[in-house]
Amino acid sequence: VSDDAAEAQALTSATVTLDQAIAAAEQASGGKVAGIEFDNGDDGETSAWDVEVLMADGTFKELVVNAQDGTVAEDAETDDDGGMGE
Repeated sequence: VSDDAAEAQALTSATVTLDQAIAAAEQASGGKVAGIEFDNGDDGETSAWDVEVLMADGTFKELVVNAQDGTVAEDAETDDDGGMGE
């Protein structure tokens, strides 16, 4: 199975939609979502939405929204420059 096919399969099986992930991240952080991407958990991790949130003070916060249950956590894999971790 190709990487694209595996990601598409993980995305269609996710119970948390894009809109729900945005709402959960904004509610948990109090900020506004500036960027979001789907991570299919190909490293044995649970699939999740990687979310970049713009805070009221102009800083960015990286969050992870679990694509199965909607729980929100801070992303431990952010880059030093504040960008999304790869």
